Amino acid sequence: ATTYTLHHPIMISAMSYGALSAYAVEALSIGAKEAGILINTGEGGLPENHLRGGSDLIFQLGTAKFGLRHPDGSLDDEAFEKLCEQPKIKMIEIKLSQGAKSGKGGIMPKEKISKEISELRGVGRDHDVVSPPGHVECKDITSTIEFISHVQEISGLPTGIKLCLGSPREFEDLVKEIIKQDTFPDFITVDGAEVALALHPLPFSMESIFLGVIFLSALEILILRSQELAFLRDAFARSTTPQKNDGPTNK
Repeated sequence: ATTYTLHHPIMISAMSYGALSAYAVEALSIGAKEAGILINTGEGGLPENHLRGGSDLIFQLGTAKFGLRHPDGSLDDEAFEKLCEQPKIKMIEIKLSQGAKSGKGGIMPKEKISKEISELRGVGRDHDVVSPPGHVECKDITSTIEFISHVQEISGLPTGIKLCLGSPREFEDLVKEIIKQDTFPDFITVDGAEVALALHPLPFSMESIFLGVIFLSALEILILRSQELAFLRDAFARSTTPQKNDGPTNK
């Protein structure tokens, strides 16, 4: 597996092509390149606009796996492996949950699906497109960690997870299973509940803050629980070894 070194403590968060225009995606990518920082693709696939800017990318593998799935919603390993050969993709982020879609997934109305989005995501234009609330591979905590390991193995890239904390107990169980299987995500992205999204299910539009933990509180809980379970000490000491740095070079 390769490694990646962050040289600046900032990056551009996940925003998909489709949620943003092609011009906006390309402009952000150009800016990220100039700043020497990463940009997250969001869950909408990998458009050419992300690549034209020349920035290094975190590819987000969302629950719908747009452009990379079998008809049953499971990951197409061959397509995913080919995608990961793209040299600008430096890391993979598995989106397990998101504050703006509190346990319900998301819906893209068919009216918003252009020809380009249809081809990129591998979806039709005659019906609304649903992002499911979870990955079909992740039936329980055990299978979730197995899926993380599977993605790490196929991609050969640093692979992390994104989550919006709901129950601290669930995170404890997740960490225990991580240690049990000796499979560690390379990073964890913490998403807060205090967010909004164009594709957010309407019944939850005003109530999402009550369905997840807001960012600063979630970060504090995760750090404390991780320390209690010796996750930070054991996981990163065990998995971190000096390797070649292929990150961006500051000029």
